[in-house]
Amino acid sequence: MCETSSLSELRILDFTGELGPYAAKLYAGLGADVIHVEPITGDPLRSIGPFYENLPGIERSLQFIYYNAGKRGMALDLNKEKGREVFVELCKGADLLFESFTPGYLDNLGLSYDVLSAANPKLVQTSITPFGSFGPYSAYPGSDLTCSALGGFLYLAGIENDKPVRACDNQSYRMAEVYAAVGSSIAALFAQRTGIGQFVDVSCMEAVGMALETAPSAGTLRGP
Repeated sequence: MCETSSLSELRILDFTGELGPYAAKLYAGLGADVIHVEPITGDPLRSIGPFYENLPGIERSLQFIYYNAGKRGMALDLNKEKGREVFVELCKGADLLFESFTPGYLDNLGLSYDVLSAANPKLVQTSITPFGSFGPYSAYPGSDLTCSALGGFLYLAGIENDKPVRACDNQSYRMAEVYAAVGSSIAALFAQRTGIGQFVDVSCMEAVGMALETAPSAGTLRGP
């Protein structure tokens, strides 16, 4: 019989919303202790359907329930000093932090990676954003549709000269979340062995481009 192991020794903070929750869900499914943190106003995903029995409500979003199943939960107000203090305390005991804030948001609150890593040198912070935390597009607003288009995915989603059709769900988000989960696991292993954490920067647009790496060769093999 093969011996199986879990990630039960890992403590993970998941401060994501519509973008990002699947990355931490993968860890929860492997046994990690995941705490889903949401703003005091509630996770935006709570307002996105479909809803249980088609009745909207903050406790009835099936997407929220699915992506946060297996996680513990709490709410924090980072705009208040006490909320920021609690957040830093949570980071002190965490191995991984997944977040999908607009680039610069945490920095402006005095919660940059330098601050968090000073509190916990082994912390791996993974930022999942439409265009990454750095570079010319980093401050641009993004969505699944724009990331899919700029990453090249929509080029594959049309027939001949018809208009491209958006795939169901938020495919660019899911691609980024999978890459975030894998990249974070490597950084977490490095941190366990060396005691040194890292900032992992994940761009949805780049993740889409990477996920399509076999598309050009497939097109060449099939021909025009």
